Amino acid sequence: MKRFMFFLAVLMLMAGFGCDNIQNPASGRALKHEDGSHKLNTETINAGQRASSAHTNHFAGGIIRVPEHFDSIQGAVAASQPGDSIIVNSSGSPYNENVTIDTTKRRLYIETDGSVIINGSIKILADSVTIDSFTVNVTSANSGGIHIQNASGVRILNNRVKGGGSGGDGIVLSGSNCLVKNNVCADLTYGIYLLYESNNNVVTENIVYCNTVSNIIDLGTDNIIFENDTGPIYGSDCL
Repeated sequence: MKRFMFFLAVLMLMAGFGCDNIQNPASGRALKHEDGSHKLNTETINAGQRASSAHTNHFAGGIIRVPEHFDSIQGAVAASQPGDSIIVNSSGSPYNENVTIDTTKRRLYIETDGSVIINGSIKILADSVTIDSFTVNVTSANSGGIHIQNASGVRILNNRVKGGGSGGDGIVLSGSNCLVKNNVCADLTYGIYLLYESNNNVVTENIVYCNTVSNIIDLGTDNIIFENDTGPIYGSDCL
């Protein structure tokens, strides 16, 4: 009898944790609407609705679109959660901004939906971020077009970084276990610059040419650099 009462109590306890008590941890985001206002939208970006017909949802997070949801790339980054994808549309290009991805924004995948130009820079401090298919025009001699700063597992893919006479560096790396692949870096001071703090990175299949000091410089340790197409240093052949 005691055993029967014990099992009956267990069944009653389990019944108390039915489906009605299961909560979705996701919350909506404040998105920009056609009237310029921002309000909570649980349909466009929600952890329970993570699909896109046009792009792969790389990290199974939410999808944020620029400029549809936010006017700026930085605004989209600020509103993102780890694992989100940010798709930047060419309808708002060029974007005149310096984008910073801070350490809390891990596993973001930021890509373009067309030919997107950033007049400025991208600084990455978060691990496991991907930057895919941007054109970055470096506007300051004191900055890198794409700068990975003390981050790990970052991927820089299919981008074009150009100096346009302003100087500056192309892709600057002080992280570890990163992949820099299939980018073009030209008309800069350094095309791809691996700093002393960089280690165990892979730099491959990039086109790097016509940079005033060096196309690729590696001051780090255990970096793997292979199958890059390096043209002339800045001179008559670059005209």
